[in-house]
Amino acid sequence: SYDGARHSLQPLLFACMPGHDFLGQRWVLHRNGWIEAPRYWADNGRKKLAARCLDSRPFRDVELVGAECRGPEQASIVWEKLWETTPLETRLLQEAHSAKAAAEATKSEGQEE
Repeated sequence: SYDGARHSLQPLLFACMPGHDFLGQRWVLHRNGWIEAPRYWADNGRKKLAARCLDSRPFRDVELVGAECRGPEQASIVWEKLWETTPLETRLLQEAHSAKAAAEATKSEGQEE
């Protein structure tokens, strides 16, 4: 749970906040029995927290090691992107560029006729 001041790896118990849309108090019960705390953000988006699940048999943490890019590629290591997002500003800029290119293409087609 997230207590607003720090990100805790252990659950925190505190009173529910009725009438508020407090993202840290959301839980999803999936059909397969998983209980998930969905990803959410805090501090106006400056702190992003990935989804987490309650686990009755958690695995121990995996040690991460920095390496040159060529090493993992040669070892056929597969990378998995987590929480891949495109910022809103980037999406808006891409859409504006696409719209401008489409308008210019339409304009040039009209001049050819």
